Amino acid sequence: MPWPSPADLGTIQGLINSRAGEQLTMLGPGKGKVNVGLRAGAVDLARQIVDAYGAAVDVTVGLFSYPGGVLVNNACAIPWTLADHPGLRATVEMASSRIVSGTTFDPTVRIADVGTGTLTLQTSSSLQVYLFLPGGAKPVGAFELTVAGGGRSVYVEPGKSITLPGYGGTASCDLSLGYALRPGRYQARALVDFAPGPEGGNGPLVFWGDPFDVEVVPPTS
Repeated sequence: MPWPSPADLGTIQGLINSRAGEQLTMLGPGKGKVNVGLRAGAVDLARQIVDAYGAAVDVTVGLFSYPGGVLVNNACAIPWTLADHPGLRATVEMASSRIVSGTTFDPTVRIADVGTGTLTLQTSSSLQVYLFLPGGAKPVGAFELTVAGGGRSVYVEPGKSITLPGYGGTASCDLSLGYALRPGRYQARALVDFAPGPEGGNGPLVFWGDPFDVEVVPPTS
């Protein structure tokens, strides 16, 4: 169905809200335009909105502006302090290793105590799982939605493990891989925070879990 002709900003915002639905990550008034945030897989929808309303809208798809392709949310940048923890090992568990491009996914993160003593973790209530190119050193895919989480203390005994819920997404941090990661082979790794960082530092101490091979597949029509 064609989009209605341009009107006042309030009407445009209402039309986008009614049509974009679950593809929206953000919608609200800006300076003389409507700010529209869309999921990473919503490039076609973004094109329709921009074609219909041009300068009246400021559109973001995933982590990039559309159509400019400027990174506006570097969700793949890790602002915390990376540190080794030889007593812990984290692995990603998923019901399926296939992830549809443009979607999010809900893994489980298993944290094992591979040392000789009981460990106490000051960690998050849920952990983000990022996507890497095979053998890559930095993430290329992340979760683009806002997460409201909390912290918790957990105990892991020697030779045992616990599980925490995880969350991940296919929003690309490298536009050469698409707004949503293009289909292909990737590796999923959990970022585990395990202790407060040093005073005056840049956040908690974190380590990367082991890589888990996944395949990003095209969306079904």
